[in-house]
Amino acid sequence: MTGSVFVELRFWVAVIVSFVVPLCLYLSLRKRRAISPASVFWLGVTLIVIAAADVCMLHGLQMATSKSTSRFDNFFDSELAVGFYLIPALFGGIGIDLVSSVFRRHLEAAEHRYKSDKKTR
Repeated sequence: MTGSVFVELRFWVAVIVSFVVPLCLYLSLRKRRAISPASVFWLGVTLIVIAAADVCMLHGLQMATSKSTSRFDNFFDSELAVGFYLIPALFGGIGIDLVSSVFRRHLEAAEHRYKSDKKTR
């Protein structure tokens, strides 16, 4: 491969998966008046999966730059490559926070039901 990584299809798929898909998910949920806990949970899981896919795609792109002769591909081999991994870290962190908040609320409600059932006995 002698062309730049920036003209490959997988680079543009990585950009779309990294930015367009999460933005569309957020905007579609933002249009709703009420959001169920299941929707929040699946949004969190989707963000975690997107983060994992981004890391895999970035790793593949970084490997492809070693075979490229383009000077623009040096971004993936320099210290700037760390910046590329911040987006998946952000989405993964937000996804984990959403999933854990759904679990926390569910457990708090179950604990409240347990305490109220114990008082009525």
